[in-house]
Amino acid sequence: MREYLDKQKLLMALNNEYHDMSAMPASYYAGFKYAIKLIEILNVSEEAAPVRHGRWKLCYEDDRHQIEGDECTACGFQHYGTVINHYRYCPACGAKMDLGDESDDQ
Repeated sequence: MREYLDKQKLLMALNNEYHDMSAMPASYYAGFKYAIKLIEILNVSEEAAPVRHGRWKLCYEDDRHQIEGDECTACGFQHYGTVINHYRYCPACGAKMDLGDESDDQ
């Protein structure tokens, strides 16, 4: 199933939030106005790319298995040293990490 953002609902939500920001610093206003402007000029196509799905699998930086990491099954992006497997999306390809754990394959 494809997932889309409704442009009009997003603009309405941002505009409502913008008008409710009376206690926020002035710099926040500029950021919200810029985000609204970008979304307004965004050309949304009905042929949007489908959401990719994947999972984090264990990988190692070297053959001696000293530094453990996580690899995206959708694009092969690897990350070492700090835990990334709690992220619900891959930072490299945007794949939604919802295909289950590596232990589910066995």
